[in-house]
Amino acid sequence: MRARRALVAGVALLSVGAGPRRSSPAPTSWIVAGATLIDGTGRDPIPDSFVAFQDGKITDVSTMARRRGMMTLSRNVHVIDGGGKWILPGFVDARAQLPGRSPASRMIRWGVTTAGLAPGIAPPHGTTDEGSEKVPGSPELFFFGDFRRVRLVPPSPLGEGVLSDWKRAGVIAVAELARAEYLAGPREFVLRVLSDARFAKSFPSPPRPARSSDGHATDAARVATLRANVNALARAGIPVALATDLPIFPGAAAHIELERLVRAGIEPLEAIHDGTEVSARALGREDRGVLAAGNVADFLLLDEDPVADIRNTGSIAAVYRGGRLAWASKP
Repeated sequence: MRARRALVAGVALLSVGAGPRRSSPAPTSWIVAGATLIDGTGRDPIPDSFVAFQDGKITDVSTMARRRGMMTLSRNVHVIDGGGKWILPGFVDARAQLPGRSPASRMIRWGVTTAGLAPGIAPPHGTTDEGSEKVPGSPELFFFGDFRRVRLVPPSPLGEGVLSDWKRAGVIAVAELARAEYLAGPREFVLRVLSDARFAKSFPSPPRPARSSDGHATDAARVATLRANVNALARAGIPVALATDLPIFPGAAAHIELERLVRAGIEPLEAIHDGTEVSARALGREDRGVLAAGNVADFLLLDEDPVADIRNTGSIAAVYRGGRLAWASKP
């Protein structure tokens, strides 16, 4: 704590300086100081962390104690005080939809900094041939996925033989639990989501609930089987990527899916790992999903501990994409 305060104070003194000067140089590098680090790998959180980034890339990930001697920072370094917050990679939705005319930027507010377009989804205006969204304030969009490694979880029980084969082949599973729940009863699903004040507040014009599907009982059985399969995958050590493919609640769908993964038996820290590093791997993107030197500077600052309660992934204070502030809860 003292190291973080000294660093922030040191930079403040450098930025003020002695005597008048004509102008202050614009910051070229940034440091997030003092936040609890959840790096996306599934490792235990690290308190009082030090994360530096420049030109859209992470340059250093450490702790304040190890960087105690870095008090001689130049005026073009800006410090973001992360005290009392949690820092983690931006979420990656490996298989997303953009409902209707919803702009991709709506996903940023929910910390989804990268998404894979579901098959048949037309790329939005501004998307390059490679699928990367160039519009500021929007997530990077790519076409789903690495089919050599990704398998959709079937609605029938997974046997030990399949689990063993998937484990040996290094398969990444995609479950889409929230989508299955939605298909089992669209109207009931929408009402359940909107009963949560977090989501209701962010969707002042919520999607109109559809009528429940005729095959409600069959779909409900499918949801139960998918949950059991996810639990079996977790016990077998097979990663499950975060993927929504929901036609409603863009961005928020990622948090709904995280909650469903935890209900199926995945620990919150592992669910965050699934929603960051694992999902990035499912898209074939090795340059994101983990807060590590050389990776894209996509990250979130949270006000509450997501390991204590996975619902706290929605307590977003700020979203950075490519090292630039893309969304903040306060001006």
